[in-house]
Amino acid sequence: MIKKSKITAAVMAAILAVTTIFSPVLAGEFSSPEEITEEFSDGQENQDYKNEISDDMPQIQNEDGEGVSATESETEAETEKVVTTDADFKNAANDPSVDIIRIRGDIGNDKINIYQLPDGKKIIIESGYTFKITSGLSRVYTTNIEICENANLIIDSTKQFETIWLKGIIKNNGNIDATGSGNVYVNYQKNLGTINDKLKINILQDGADEIKVSIPSKVTAGYTIEPKITGMIPGSENKASEIFKGKWDLNGNPLKETGISYKVPVNTADKSGIKLELILNEQYGAVKQNMPNSDYVNVQKSTSPSNECTIEKKTLDTIYVDNNNGNDQNTGAEATPVKTFSRALEGINNGGTIILLSNCVATNYVYFDKTVTVTGKSNDSSVTLTGNWNWYIDPNITVTLKNISIKTAETAGIFRYKEKPGKPGNLVLDTVKDTTIKEINGLKAVTLNDSKITCPTIEADEVKLKNTKLNGRFLTNNLTIEGQNTLIYTLNSPGKIDQGITGTGNLKVCLNIGQEKLRGIKVLEVPEAIPEKSNIELDSSYGEQYKLKIRKNNNENYMYISEGIDPQIDLYVGNEPRDQEKVDMSSGENISVNAKMTNYPKAPMSVVGNWSGYQGNNVWSVGDVPVLTVKVTLTDSENYNYHFNQIQDFANLINVYSWKDTNTGTNKEVESKATVTVENKQGISEDGRYCTFTLTYPEVKHRASILISGDSLDKVYDGNAVVPPAIIVPEEVNASLKWYQKSGEGWTKIDAAPTDAGKYSVMAYAEGNENYEAGYSKRVEFTISKAQNKWTVNPVINNWTSDQTPSKPAGKAKFGTISFSYSDEKDGTYTETQPTSAGSWYMKATVDGNGNYDGLEKIIPFTIYTPYYPPIVIPTATPTPSPTPTVKPVPDNYPDGSEYLPDGSIKTPNGTIVDSDGKITLPNGVIVKPGNEENKPTLNKENEVITGDGTLVIRLGLSELETGAGWKIFSDGRIVDTDGNVYAMDGSVSDKDGNCVKPAKAMIKNAYTYKNKNQVKFVLYDSCKGAQGYDYVIGKSSNMLQTKEYEKVNKNRKGLKTTFTYMDKGTWYVACHAWVKDANGKKTFGEWSEVKTVVVNAKTPSQPRIISVKINGSTVTVKFSKTGKATGAEVVLGKELEKLYGEKRPVEYKRYVIEEDEDVTTVTFKNVKKGTYYLSLRKWNRTADNNEKVFGPWAEYVKANVK
Repeated sequence: MIKKSKITAAVMAAILAVTTIFSPVLAGEFSSPEEITEEFSDGQENQDYKNEISDDMPQIQNEDGEGVSATESETEAETEKVVTTDADFKNAANDPSVDIIRIRGDIGNDKINIYQLPDGKKIIIESGYTFKITSGLSRVYTTNIEICENANLIIDSTKQFETIWLKGIIKNNGNIDATGSGNVYVNYQKNLGTINDKLKINILQDGADEIKVSIPSKVTAGYTIEPKITGMIPGSENKASEIFKGKWDLNGNPLKETGISYKVPVNTADKSGIKLELILNEQYGAVKQNMPNSDYVNVQKSTSPSNECTIEKKTLDTIYVDNNNGNDQNTGAEATPVKTFSRALEGINNGGTIILLSNCVATNYVYFDKTVTVTGKSNDSSVTLTGNWNWYIDPNITVTLKNISIKTAETAGIFRYKEKPGKPGNLVLDTVKDTTIKEINGLKAVTLNDSKITCPTIEADEVKLKNTKLNGRFLTNNLTIEGQNTLIYTLNSPGKIDQGITGTGNLKVCLNIGQEKLRGIKVLEVPEAIPEKSNIELDSSYGEQYKLKIRKNNNENYMYISEGIDPQIDLYVGNEPRDQEKVDMSSGENISVNAKMTNYPKAPMSVVGNWSGYQGNNVWSVGDVPVLTVKVTLTDSENYNYHFNQIQDFANLINVYSWKDTNTGTNKEVESKATVTVENKQGISEDGRYCTFTLTYPEVKHRASILISGDSLDKVYDGNAVVPPAIIVPEEVNASLKWYQKSGEGWTKIDAAPTDAGKYSVMAYAEGNENYEAGYSKRVEFTISKAQNKWTVNPVINNWTSDQTPSKPAGKAKFGTISFSYSDEKDGTYTETQPTSAGSWYMKATVDGNGNYDGLEKIIPFTIYTPYYPPIVIPTATPTPSPTPTVKPVPDNYPDGSEYLPDGSIKTPNGTIVDSDGKITLPNGVIVKPGNEENKPTLNKENEVITGDGTLVIRLGLSELETGAGWKIFSDGRIVDTDGNVYAMDGSVSDKDGNCVKPAKAMIKNAYTYKNKNQVKFVLYDSCKGAQGYDYVIGKSSNMLQTKEYEKVNKNRKGLKTTFTYMDKGTWYVACHAWVKDANGKKTFGEWSEVKTVVVNAKTPSQPRIISVKINGSTVTVKFSKTGKATGAEVVLGKELEKLYGEKRPVEYKRYVIEEDEDVTTVTFKNVKKGTYYLSLRKWNRTADNNEKVFGPWAEYVKANVK
């Protein structure tokens, strides 16, 4: 029982307040009769229920929920009351003496709803029973309730949007169920026991206004934001992650993250702002009584947004990247690497280092905005950084790529980032191997150190190379070279240096192409003021003759690949000093001198000379010793870049000739008597651009008048030499004639006055003496014309009978020897064997033509008769035939006298046979075959064959001929078509005017090896009718005419014979055909001759090659190559050249023969007089049959000057 006490006015006020809480009806909160009806469904009135509450019911609860009076500090023992019905419960609730209501029945399930709970009392629901609270209004209950095991508490909130809040202490060992469409809340406590999902839990601490959330004002990317939540019932904060969902907002954009804590991605942009709003899960709410109506509550389901947290970017001095196993949310430590290169760039500090643990691909554009080093973990450049798009470097920073390989896409490069102001950035490639970059452009400095890189173009203000191999080019203001470097140059892609080159290292230039012609390749464009740099050199593998030289072209200076050449110069000096002639120019001024490089004729050069040694007045006088100082400069040219090799004394390489007529081209007719010397301070310039030397002439002497007298020397060949003309010179001068033969555009000296046909010239040469200079007269040209041959005695042979001695042929020609041959047919094959059997024969008289006279041929028919022996006649009786035989008549169109033969064919009086199938055979063997049954050839009275369309004519030795209709074939084999063209039996064709349009078939008389060695000669029987020239061929196959595979061809020959030289051992086949040209110059060829076979038994040595010629005083040493199939050699040193069989060889002055020793490759000539000589050699071996020498071709001759 609760102890009674005095009740003051204050206590009464509290009682009234509590009464109002328990009775919303009394407080006037019902808004409709329906709500009242719902609350009091048992029909009781409000006033009655109100009066049931005892006046002395405790109105204030202590912390344990027990009622006390306002002044009472002590309590008596609690009083319990057991209730089993709804009425019992209401009575106990209104009984002030009851402290605890123990429920032992199902309460609130009857018709009367329990919607009020007594304040200050405790309700215990015992096991097996159910207590149901039902309300259609929002209510706040402060009653403490205990639910025993297997007991049930049901709270039915029947109205949607209404809320029941059990604010008292709930001890649940049974089950709590919330039903209805409204909400039911209980305060959070650590163990609420078994509840259903509809029951909701209040987490707002009593006295708190709301749940609030705050986060730190700053956080570093990569760290987790943990919020601070206030206003929660103590203990509930431990389940905050269960109670709340997080709603994060980054820079005004919602995140998908729903946790109440948030790990900020390490790649979050710097200075980003983030806020948090907490959303209470469905089962939770923050419940607060609604003042002034305390029975109504406000439920908070979300917090207001927190304060904004500023995210500061996380940067490190070192970041590790692993494209395979990394994660961009990692910190970037070695154990927790990031995945992408872009993430590493974002997180690295200025001056930091990015370390690649695996191959890495930068899939997007790369922007370097701070000084950074990118390196592999190891030093072997085994890690590759690949860029699919361009890389950009910000101004004022340096990017170092180290110990890696780099690959960029075909269209990607490394460039200056132009969107930001400042000086261009720098790029350092340090120990970067196997790297390919399309382009590097726009940077201040690019440094390549100990790297191997392919980059077609590097363009920067400064390029620094150190121990690097660069495949590409650079375009820069300044180049610095340190260590040993290699530049692999791409053709037509020269580099450029605008200002200068520094450094003590070397740069070796190589080519990335197979370039046969190195000379003239532009490697670098350089400033005009720059000197040639000895530390930039062409790779020595291209040969010592190639160097890098600076040359100007089109006002641009380039470092070219220049080819080194020896100053082998033919110098032509005009207006050489002669008595009483003016000096070409005054002393100290230059004159033009013509010159050619003998070893490199196309080398561009300028040559100037300066005369000295005359006394005055610009006139040469007897006694003057002329001196010409010469400077030869190799001029700049884009295609012909040369420099002189550094040779100390090159005087022996200079040949000087007198340029007699400066209005005409130069030639080597007259060697100058000037002596070449290289004086002190003369020679090759350091850069090889020019050479200087001195010509010293003999003392000026008197000039002799030299004339050739006489008429024209022109003549027709007569077998005699030209009569030498007279020479007119001063009495004390010795003179002789010098004879020359035309050779191309020049003249070749011959030993004596010529006899053979050709073009020649002669000059008188006056020897010099003490008073007179040597000299030549003007050249006198003349021609020995080819003679027209003729028969002086016509060829003839008499007939004879076969039992007589054969007649001897006779005949004589003006030139040449007659040969006689015989054949049984006029156009048949002729042999030298004279026939002896009876029959009709032909003799051919032949004179072979040559360059001096024409050939002759004449065919004479003759007959060898059969001896006549009169027959012995025995008279007999002639029987009279019975019956008389009949003879089948021949058709009228045949020639008279034609008759049938037993086989049904018809034979004409001249021997023509017409077969029954239409084939016609002429007496000379020509066969005419019909093309078809409808177009058979016919024979007329004149014994002429008239062809049908498609008729085939077969002539021995000629190609089969298909005719048209109406052609005539005569008994001698001639064929005339309807246009009047005549097809002769020799294979020639003439038009209606008699002009030959196709020459006759060539006939080879003989083919053989000359002296059984290695020259194959063959001769035609006679000139082919209508021929203007002949082509001779030799090959290794008998069917070469079909395959056109010839070993050699002698074309456009006029003669009837030819020679093939240096044919090797084996079987050879030869043939010939003639040709004629029409008015337009087009050739028509006659039929090929029969192919003849020639066997060569000799082995022909190969052509040797002269390797070098060295001159030491009067000693000349020649070194030459070994060749196969040779047992010996002969080396010839001569003062002149002669041409034979298309080869130029020296005219013998000295001859050195090597016998049976192929190992000898060096020959020395001693005591050689001063002068110009020609050197050549040929190899030989011996024939097996007669041990004679068989020579191979001559080596290309070499010129030698002995001073």
